[in-house]
Amino acid sequence: MSKEYEFKIMARMEGNRSTSLYIIVARNEREARNKFKANFVNASIVSCVRGCERTKQNEPKNMSTKKNSESEGSNNLVLGVAGLVGGFLLSKVLGNKDK
Repeated sequence: MSKEYEFKIMARMEGNRSTSLYIIVARNEREARNKFKANFVNASIVSCVRGCERTKQNEPKNMSTKKNSESEGSNNLVLGVAGLVGGFLLSKVLGNKDK
């Protein structure tokens, strides 16, 4: 697995005197420059500096956690429906007392 880095590219657009800073995520400097040139054809790169390493945070592939979250979702649905029915019945009972 190859590491990915943030590359800070300072570039000047064609016809513009000021420079702008762009951050590109790539494996090496050549790839960062190529990605930048693909997006900004009329820009000239002033500098390209490698920044910090990017890490991917993968969630654990624990099936029991997934089953628990699915069952919690269905439990919440059942409780919601029960609350809705209970509220409806309570309003009918209170509505009949007013008459």
